Amino acid sequence: MQSTTIFKSATKISIIIVVMMVGLGAMQKKVSASSPINVPNLVAGITVHKSLSPEDVAYLENTLQLLHDQLPEWSQYVEEAKPFTLIVNTREGDQGREAIAICCDENGNGTITFGHHLGQSIDANTAEAQQVMFIGTLIHELTHVRDQREKRFTTKTNRKSCVAAEKSGLEQQLAVKRALTSVNMNDVFRQALEEQIVSEAHALNSRELWDFYCGAFEN
Repeated sequence: MQSTTIFKSATKISIIIVVMMVGLGAMQKKVSASSPINVPNLVAGITVHKSLSPEDVAYLENTLQLLHDQLPEWSQYVEEAKPFTLIVNTREGDQGREAIAICCDENGNGTITFGHHLGQSIDANTAEAQQVMFIGTLIHELTHVRDQREKRFTTKTNRKSCVAAEKSGLEQQLAVKRALTSVNMNDVFRQALEEQIVSEAHALNSRELWDFYCGAFEN
C-alpha cells in the first residue's frame, strides 16, 4: 500500500514537471515570436535613385555591412552624413569624373552622383580593388556632403579654397583605407589596399593632383 502511494505521488510529480516544461516551452516560443532579432537597416536614410540597378543596391548593402561589422566608427561616419541620395550618371564618368557631391536641398538632403555603376570603376582591375576604391570614394564624397551641410568649403573662388575643399575629402578617403588595413581580408584585397594607400599618400603632396582638381583656378 505504501509503495503504491509513493508510486502515485511520484507519477503526479512527473506529470506536473512535464506540464511545466511544456508550458515553459510554449512561453519561450511566444517570446521568440514576439521578439525578433534587431538587425539594423543600414540603407535607411539613403534614397536610391532609379538609375541604380539591383546589383548596385546589393553592392551598396554589402559595403555598408562590411563597414558596420569591421569598422564601426566609419559606419557611424556614414550614418552621420544621412540623409543623402545616390545616383548613377555614366555621362559624368565619360568626362572623367569618378563621383561628385552636392549638398543640400531644402530638406538638408545631400546627393552623390557616381560616374559608373557601383564596383565598375575603370581605375580598378580586380573585384578587391573595386571594393577598396568604392569605400574610399563613398567616404570622400560623404565628407563633402558633411562639410557643405555644416557650411564648410561651400564655394571654390580660387585655387586655395578649391584645394582646401578637395583636401578634406581626399584626406578622409585615405584615412578610411588606412583603417581597412586592420580588417582580415585576403591577399589580393590587401595588395590592392596597400597600392592605393601608397599612391594616394604620394598624390596628396603632388602638384599634378591639385592641377587636376583645381587647375581651373590660376591662384
